[in-house]
Amino acid sequence: MIRFLSDYKIAVANLKATRVRTALTILGIVIGVASVTMILALGEGDKNMVKTQVNSLGENVLTVRPGKAYRDSSGNITNYNFLAALSASTLTEKDLQSISQIANVETAAPLMLIAGNISDTDGQSQQGTIVASNENAADALGLSMRAGEFLSADTPSHTVVLGDDLAVALIGSDVAIGQKIILRGQSYTVSGILNHSSSSASVSNVFDINQAAFISMDDGKSFNQGIAQIQQINIRVADTSQIGATAQSVQQELLKNHGNEEDFSVLTPEEIVQLTNTVLKVVTSFIGAVAAISIVVGGVGVMNIMLVSVTERTREIGIRKAVGATYFQILSQFIIEALLMSIAGGVIGIAIGYALAYTAGTLMGFMPGVTWPIIGIAFGISIGVGLVFGAWPAIKAARKDPIEALRYFQ
Repeated sequence: MIRFLSDYKIAVANLKATRVRTALTILGIVIGVASVTMILALGEGDKNMVKTQVNSLGENVLTVRPGKAYRDSSGNITNYNFLAALSASTLTEKDLQSISQIANVETAAPLMLIAGNISDTDGQSQQGTIVASNENAADALGLSMRAGEFLSADTPSHTVVLGDDLAVALIGSDVAIGQKIILRGQSYTVSGILNHSSSSASVSNVFDINQAAFISMDDGKSFNQGIAQIQQINIRVADTSQIGATAQSVQQELLKNHGNEEDFSVLTPEEIVQLTNTVLKVVTSFIGAVAAISIVVGGVGVMNIMLVSVTERTREIGIRKAVGATYFQILSQFIIEALLMSIAGGVIGIAIGYALAYTAGTLMGFMPGVTWPIIGIAFGISIGVGLVFGAWPAIKAARKDPIEALRYFQ
């Protein structure tokens, strides 16, 4: 312990002697650790958001999506055809009718997403999504009204229900019933405003409810040459204990409609979370790998500075060896210096990474996840940088011949 404290004091003194150089080296580590921390925190926050969304909808919801889900012998999903989400949907209005007639199905709502301009009557465009559905969407998606009423079987054509964020952006008020807006160049009358959804960036529901404009399926089809392009069907069952059997019934009915071609998936709430987490894991891993490049750059900076330090202190190393310093004492001295820079960079990087994650999360509508594993990974990376990139300079210093080292400045 005494030897360690002595090496620690020497390391701190040497780092203070070259403050600017040390600070720039630490900065490289800070950038790398902050990048990884931010990405991991946002990924964890996104996962938590999806779990919250699914839980808020309840355990009695089934989701039908295009694309086959591959399962193992135990029924657990092992893979999913995500490409189907980018292809023409195979879900039809006949599928919706078949699902509605199945026992234990309480409500079924289609979701048809329509690309197009959303603007006020002055032509000022706003960001949002046009969603065509039926009168069951409010129940199937767990929506509630702030003002007015949701779509119904008697709702006239060219009527729209707005998410509250979109209502404020378009009209300047979240209770402006009867106002006009423009969807894809056509005038629509606002009949209702939704309450704010706490989980705004709705991955599980494909779109942001707070930025959605709900119209009837007939109006939606009029934008698509009379064809219903259904991206998802949300089902709410009456008896939660029979949700597994109901999912099997939905599967069998849709197979009949699709000529026994399983080009769709019937998903439980747990499976929705599993699939979303799989996608997020892939995306996070890819972006994290890119961010890791900055850590490598920071590590190279540590190695470069340590090699310079070893060269500058060659005579010091010779003197220490001449008075009895061992190989491991010289090695530990330089390793400690590298670790001190890495630990300082790690602590600062984690703090900055979370600050950036909270800023980005606020803009995207969810908060980042704060977990000990994320902090542990980020801190472990910073220590690893110090050990890996500080090892070679330390070994080089420890291997110096004391006689040659003493002659260095003569």
